[in-house]
Amino acid sequence: YRVGAEYWIVRLFGIRAGFLGAALSGDFHAGASFRADVIEIDYAMSIGKKITGFTHYVSLTARFGSVVEK
Repeated sequence: YRVGAEYWIVRLFGIRAGFLGAALSGDFHAGASFRADVIEIDYAMSIGKKITGFTHYVSLTARFGSVVEK
């Protein structure tokens, strides 16, 4: 099973956390996002019981075209 939550503190900055509960796992995940205009930078880390221990992830997203507000 997986459970998690994300909360945008302000329009530019969000945080998230989650848990992956499997028979061999039990990983905790946490991260943050920064969004400005068409660029978004995401950082996440995973703390697991596996051999890798800490794993870090970084992604960069660029949006092209027009943005439609709902």
